[in-house]
Amino acid sequence: MSDTTVSGTRLTAPARGAETATPSPASAKRVGRMRAYVPVLVTMAVLTLLPHVGLSNRHVHLAVICLIWTMAAYGLFVPYAFAGQMTVAIVTAWGVGAFTTGIFVKYWDWPFLGCLGLAIVFSFAAGALMAMPILRTKGHYFVIVTFVIAEAVTVVANNWSVTAGRGGSGMSIPKQIDIFGVEFASRTSVFYLCLGVVAVMALGVVWLRGSDLGKLFVSIRENEELARSIGIETTWLKIFSLAIGASLAGIAGVFYAFYLSHIDIHGFGVNQAITLILIVVIGGRQSILGPVVGAAVAYYLPEIIKLDPNRVLIAYGAALCVMVIVLPTGILGGIEAGWRKLTRRGS
Repeated sequence: MSDTTVSGTRLTAPARGAETATPSPASAKRVGRMRAYVPVLVTMAVLTLLPHVGLSNRHVHLAVICLIWTMAAYGLFVPYAFAGQMTVAIVTAWGVGAFTTGIFVKYWDWPFLGCLGLAIVFSFAAGALMAMPILRTKGHYFVIVTFVIAEAVTVVANNWSVTAGRGGSGMSIPKQIDIFGVEFASRTSVFYLCLGVVAVMALGVVWLRGSDLGKLFVSIRENEELARSIGIETTWLKIFSLAIGASLAGIAGVFYAFYLSHIDIHGFGVNQAITLILIVVIGGRQSILGPVVGAAVAYYLPEIIKLDPNRVLIAYGAALCVMVIVLPTGILGGIEAGWRKLTRRGS
């Protein structure tokens, strides 16, 4: 150790090896990405305890349906939260997944995994095809056009004997979920399977947020004209974001069809689309776990307290007003903002 005197002040050189290692930007970024997975993993671990806290069969059944709604909500979350594309037609992709399952089970007795693969492909293609003619519109006009497309598809499907069923009764799927010989016959087993799928979707969204593709999507949401001016293919990226969301909704459709064993076209209409929008808005479009919280509030809670359907619609409207005025970033966004204020005061 050496000493140096400058203007009467002694400076002591640090001993060799005593320097503090400063993490590189790359390693700090990697650690930050890994930390982003922690809330998702902790939340899913907590949710695994639900069937063991004395829930009745009805409550477990509602929890399964809630998880399926969460899958469909992630289908809306990806194009809306990343690329800023709010689409009502995502419910149509949900229906594509469900009716792909119904048709291939009814006419060719396809297994669950086969239907799942086909539904992902068909829903992805449907999302891309629906996106192409509507991307010339923006803002509220975009939402209106997607509303029209969703209604048009519903009318066509309702008048097609294959999807409408005999007398408009829908389609039956007399088959259980079977994966490599393992049957998911009980509600609890289906709950854990759906929870695993939701966890994979949430972790995938975390990865997408930190990826180059996710950043390209965000550039469209923030300033599409600027993104286009620097050479980003915004049109194809918007189509791709909507197609990804549609494929996630298609997965929800497969689980919906297999679990309920019966589907009809009225289960994939505008009312369901509005519920999906409420789920994303209530949970928070800036929060990865927003669809999970939103589905619990918008679907599970009214069913648990046995709220009258008419009052549910009133509650939806009131909740939307509260979200827009009081919590524009959703429940989780409001909690995060409040936590940041508390930590600032504490420091």
